[in-house]
Amino acid sequence: VAKPLNAADFADYAHHSALASEIYLASVLLVDDQQDAERNYLDELAAQLQIDPQLQLHLEQQAKG
Repeated sequence: VAKPLNAADFADYAHHSALASEIYLASVLLVDDQQDAERNYLDELAAQLQIDPQLQLHLEQQAKG
C-alpha cells in the first residue's frame, strides 16, 4: 500500500523558487481541490514550499485555464 502524499516530502526537492512553483503547479493539475483533504494538502504544500499566497492563487488560476 502506498503511503499518502506528504507535502514536506515534495518540498525537500525544491531547491529554488522556480522549482517550487513547478512542483506546486503540477500538484494543482493532479489534485481535485474541491475536496477538503486535497485543498488542505495544496495549502500545506504551498506553505512547505514557501510560496507566497498571491503566487499560489496565480498558479491555481493558471492551472485551471
